[in-house]
Amino acid sequence: MNVNETIVTTLSNGLKVVCRQVETQAEYCGVFINAGSRDEIKPRQFGTAHFIEHTIFKSTLYHPASYVLNRMEETGGELIAYTTKEETAVYSIFPEGHLDRAVELIAELITSAAFKPDELDNEREVVLEEVLSYRDNPAEAVYDDFDELFFKDNPLAHNILGTTKSIKNFTTKSCAAFRDRFYVASNMVFFYLGPKPPFQVVKTVTREMSGIPTVTQPVSERVAPAIVKPFDRVIRIGSHQSHNLLGAPICNRNSDERFAFSLLANMLAGPGMNSLLNVALREKNGLVYTVEASPSFYSDCGQMTIYYGCDKKDSARCRDLIFQEIERVAAKKLSEDELQRFKTQFIGQAIVGRDNYEQEALSLGRRLLFGFKPASPNDIVHKIEPITADELAACAEKLLPPFTSRLRME
Repeated sequence: MNVNETIVTTLSNGLKVVCRQVETQAEYCGVFINAGSRDEIKPRQFGTAHFIEHTIFKSTLYHPASYVLNRMEETGGELIAYTTKEETAVYSIFPEGHLDRAVELIAELITSAAFKPDELDNEREVVLEEVLSYRDNPAEAVYDDFDELFFKDNPLAHNILGTTKSIKNFTTKSCAAFRDRFYVASNMVFFYLGPKPPFQVVKTVTREMSGIPTVTQPVSERVAPAIVKPFDRVIRIGSHQSHNLLGAPICNRNSDERFAFSLLANMLAGPGMNSLLNVALREKNGLVYTVEASPSFYSDCGQMTIYYGCDKKDSARCRDLIFQEIERVAAKKLSEDELQRFKTQFIGQAIVGRDNYEQEALSLGRRLLFGFKPASPNDIVHKIEPITADELAACAEKLLPPFTSRLRME
């Protein structure tokens, strides 16, 4: 076995295929479709991408829902899907030896879902409950409400799940129309990670997916959002805790600056207990249970958010402490030892993450979908180590007032 051999090829219909051979007893494969909630232009379409992700797991033109539900599960495997603002993933994880079954099933789901009215009605209730569950969780809802303000008048603004009104109006015809437009070979990537040699994987994918239709013209109508004026809003929901989100525009995923922003987010409020904001807000002052910094990189824009939940009376104090830490980075007051420690920590987290085969497989597909080469083990080192205090300072300055927008729910 040529461990970690990675190949990228393109089928005759335009479907890109990326395979990585690793020593594992499980196999991971699926497709990424370059379609998400921002491709829903009109309000009546809001939530379509996510709804289709749910309903392709029902019956197909060739098999009943029971077949779909049991096809991978009876091997000990599973079918998984998710939707974001810019992509949809449909994939399977299964014990070694069932690749043909998985690829055949995934191909059938993405091309031949039946979208039967009764099945749509059943799943409609499931998705409506999902919408309500998010609204019942202010720590989640604040992100959606923030995006509505931050990306105002752009499809990036609306909730991935859609609205109660739009979800109730989805039909067999509308679901099939969205699927037929975006689920085309030229708008997809197939990915595989597992013990099979890449040439065998490509042979299977060619047999099962060469018939997927393609188009030569772009299928997306994405328009970059305008930069909105900074805002400071309060939404009264009668909760005990104040849920706060700060945000600022940053670079898109094609900019090299994204590595500095990723390092900055991890330093400020990444998963480490030693992050600057966790120490300042929680460890030193006991003001919050959770503080998180999240960079989001889209094809034509980006966003950095910082979330914290606290007692209402502490909201302003927490915000001041956050800005103090950002200002410290902007003023290049981090020592060289501090900076190197955070670089080493970030790189270490990335290396540990690579031991998660599911995430590595998904990373293969996502990178190719958005035009990047598969990452090598040393890529993260080469991107993070050269970042200077000046580069971090420039990124930090972009998060400071008057650029930062604020929203709190309480």
